[in-house]
Formats: sequence, C-alpha cells, structure tokens
Amino acid sequence: MRIKYIILKLLFLKYSPLAALNRSYALSKVNGKLKAIPGTEKLNLVTNHLYYSLLGYLYTGIDDINAVEHFKTGLKLAKSTSIRQC
Repeated sequence: MRIKYIILKLLFLKYSPLAALNRSYALSKVNGKLKAIPGTEKLNLVTNHLYYSLLGYLYTGIDDINAVEHFKTGLKLAKSTSIRQC
C-alpha cells in the first residue's frame, strides 16, 4: 500500500505519463490486474510503446488474444532495435 501512496504523491507533485504507468503497474500488484486495466486504458497514451506493453502484461491470463495485440502494437511503436528485442 505504501508504494501506491508514494506514486500518487509523485503524480500530484509533477504529473508524467511514465509515473502514471508506474502507478497502474503498482495497482495491478496490490489490487490485481483486472482492477488496473480500466485506469490504465483511461491514460490513452496511444503513441507510447510502454503503455501497450503494460496493457499486454495486464491482459495476460485474462484475455490472451488482446494481450498479444497490445504487445504487437507496443513493438511497432518502439523506436529502437534494442527496445524491440527485449
């Protein structure tokens, strides 16, 4: 629970898309993937490969077809070869 509080404080001090994604990941660990999906989708960071990577992770085990599509989109948006190879 403490990590949620710390990340939330960070978002209030200075919002950043990466901090918002980190918060979604932390929420998934505390509350479960299913509960983190709606908040993550509301971020609507459609040009960010990490957004799609996180959605792929969140959907894994819940909707694997959707998870794969999110991972594919994230790979297409990744700008460098080293990122795509991870």
